Amino acid sequence: IEEKRPIICKLSWCSSHKLALTVNGEVFGWGLGQKGCLGLGNIPEATTPLQLTTTVDNSPFIGIKDIASGTSHCLAIGRNDFLYSWGCGLSGRLGHGNEEHYNLPKLVTYPGEQLQFEKIAAGDSHSAGITKNKELHTWGDGSSGKLGHGNFLNEFRPKHVDELNLVKIASVSCGAFHTLCCTQS
Repeated sequence: IEEKRPIICKLSWCSSHKLALTVNGEVFGWGLGQKGCLGLGNIPEATTPLQLTTTVDNSPFIGIKDIASGTSHCLAIGRNDFLYSWGCGLSGRLGHGNEEHYNLPKLVTYPGEQLQFEKIAAGDSHSAGITKNKELHTWGDGSSGKLGHGNFLNEFRPKHVDELNLVKIASVSCGAFHTLCCTQS
């Protein structure tokens, strides 16, 4: 019997770890797993791709639409367009409202209405996402003003970038000291 290999539709990586997203919405991770960035639980490193599981019952982490890898953290958009994150939580880069590290994918929850995302990006120590309403939200390390909130403060949950209120955001990218977005025409 021939084994079916997963078909990869997206790769995301940094210097120490890699993620792969399949056309079936499965996520695989490999590399160095410092502070849980592989999303594989207590596995410190993986030399071959291993499928991520959920925190609920160790079932496969499936139905994923997008992935992003930062230096020591990762993001994913789930089937309901909800945000998941794992890895190093310093400066709030995971969006959970704290600085805890999570070694398995964890749903990012909010007080009030749950945000739905369509695109995400992860930098060295901050994160960004575009909501279904084409609004930009950023969170994590605010040094260098890279979050776009007019200050240098850390944000521990996704926060709307108010300066971009009058435009619709089409894409976003995060670097070590900046965030860049493109608007729709």
